[in-house]
Amino acid sequence: MLGGGEVSPLELTSAYSVFANDGVRNPYANIISVETVDGQLLEKFTPGGQTVLPPNTARLISDILSDNVARTPAFGANSVLYFGNRQVAVKTGTTNDYRDAWVVGYTPSITIGAWVGNNDNTPMEKKVAGFIVAPMWNAVMKEVLKKIPVENFKKPDPTSGELKPVLRGFWQGGISYNVDKISGKLATEYTPASTQEERVIKQVHSILYWVDKNNPLGPAPRNPEADPQFELWEKSIKEWVFKQGIKEETENDIPKEYDNIHTEENRPEIEILSPKSTDNFSKGETVDLKLKIDSKYAVDRVDLFLNQNYLQTVRRAPYEVSFKLNEDLLTPEDKQELRVVIYDNIGNTGEDKVRFDIN
Repeated sequence: MLGGGEVSPLELTSAYSVFANDGVRNPYANIISVETVDGQLLEKFTPGGQTVLPPNTARLISDILSDNVARTPAFGANSVLYFGNRQVAVKTGTTNDYRDAWVVGYTPSITIGAWVGNNDNTPMEKKVAGFIVAPMWNAVMKEVLKKIPVENFKKPDPTSGELKPVLRGFWQGGISYNVDKISGKLATEYTPASTQEERVIKQVHSILYWVDKNNPLGPAPRNPEADPQFELWEKSIKEWVFKQGIKEETENDIPKEYDNIHTEENRPEIEILSPKSTDNFSKGETVDLKLKIDSKYAVDRVDLFLNQNYLQTVRRAPYEVSFKLNEDLLTPEDKQELRVVIYDNIGNTGEDKVRFDIN
């Protein structure tokens, strides 16, 4: 919601600058400095920022508001809210009876807000803010961006897996489980992340069923019916579920068996035959890699790493290659570590390491 409360454009723009500033609010000031006619500084404003939001919360908001794909259905792909290769986060707002139209947008270093409305508080033409005030705001922002280097917002940290499913976008239900996409069975500690898939038991309810609005991150409400809005929201949701033909599930629909193809026994085995730990090389020398491989499933690839630096990927048997001991890959110590990782075609992995000397 934007513009529903009685605030000034300056106050609202200042509030949105918190998102641009990674959660830090700097109080706005009308006068930055006062100088005499000969340039003597009499007074200067000193910013005093205060953190009012966790940085990741501000980054999440900026990530959402700068997503042009998400707003395309409402505004179009090339609307006045879009600035090509420039990341600009934008929020529009229109109050009841079209009395006010707002838009506030920002980059990491500038926030600009605009408002239009009638002085006598009478309604305007029935158009949303994106078509009333946004073109004017766009013209100003374009001129400002000409003087500011291209900047990108900091990416938010990944959403915690401990959040309840509905807060991670799983509208179908609030109880989730992980399966292995290949076997279709429950994932285990050996199931690779690349083949895991989170699913929910399809029990479609309004968000009030799963989330306590006074404690969103806490447990689901014990008595969601106590919320005065619950019955109205739930009725509409259930009617929609019926029309869509969505079959609701129970915990009995969760697979009972566990992934049996990604197991400790099925992991491919790899042994480095050469180089050996007793070998001694010189800088720039070529090393010949020889391996012994035993895999139940077809081998997909072998990755090589020297002192944690990626060297190359080998995809063809017998997976034996040569590489140079370039100085930029070596550590100051005599001992160097070669690590080889093998992947089969269903995602199982195995690895071996060897440490050898260098002159």
